[in-house]
Amino acid sequence: MHVEIGPVPAESALEYVRLAREQLVVLREQPGDLAPTLTPYVLDQFSGWVDEWEAAALDADPFSWSAELDPEVIEHTFYAFFLVVQKINDTYGESGPPGDVDLRRPFRLALTRAVLDALEAEGDSFAEFAGHLRAYWPDSDFEDRGPG
Repeated sequence: MHVEIGPVPAESALEYVRLAREQLVVLREQPGDLAPTLTPYVLDQFSGWVDEWEAAALDADPFSWSAELDPEVIEHTFYAFFLVVQKINDTYGESGPPGDVDLRRPFRLALTRAVLDALEAEGDSFAEFAGHLRAYWPDSDFEDRGPG
């Protein structure tokens, strides 16, 4: 499955990476009720992508990243991501976690759209899964409720 994020400002990707690294540390130490979903595999997978995004953002502005990824890995990891976004929104509300929410927004929205669009392009159960996540995505500023 082909996933392509960007172009977005590199500083947006770097601010997202900064927050993701902080949150990954917390989630590894205190997964709470998300422990069954946030397995070490899922956390390692997402951490690897964060490393790749950081390298791409440091390499070029605007940021762009693409990869061929296993749709089943994306489905599993992105469901965990969905649950984390729900939990963060429950914790922080509209203010978002510490840092520059507006600066992170372009990357966060591009990431979400790119993954959901790629899953939908796979068809069958992947498209159904993406449609469900798209319809119930917890970010209030994610207004893209249909295919990209």
